[in-house]
Amino acid sequence: MALWSMASAPLQMSNDLRAVPAASRAILLNREVIAVQSDPLGRMCFRFMANETSGAQGWRKELLGGEVAVALVNMGSTQALSVGFELRDAGFASDTNVRVRDLFKAQDLGVFAGAFRPSAPLAPHAVQMLRLSFEPQYKAGL
Repeated sequence: MALWSMASAPLQMSNDLRAVPAASRAILLNREVIAVQSDPLGRMCFRFMANETSGAQGWRKELLGGEVAVALVNMGSTQALSVGFELRDAGFASDTNVRVRDLFKAQDLGVFAGAFRPSAPLAPHAVQMLRLSFEPQYKAGL
């Protein structure tokens, strides 16, 4: 589902959606993930990170308004991996504060500068889908 949405591809189901288990239905109907797929900018994703030894991959998609979607994927088959990345590889300057949201968990992960380092590793064949947005810096008294 994550890579489908990153590719801006149409999703065709050939089964009875009423018979889909609740957990799968929640993934298929995730509005935040669907918003990435149908973003008006219409950009395709590209792989910006690939570690052939571990199987870690990072996919990036530019979104309307300067936001970026990132899918971190553990393509390895045997062990969980901590899959982080430098924010400059996702299109942000190294000194930019970036707000990160986990789309499948519908949870804000905080503001990061320089790099995103996840709090938990990705299981084999798992994915973490993120939405990154510029976080303006405010100075007290201005």
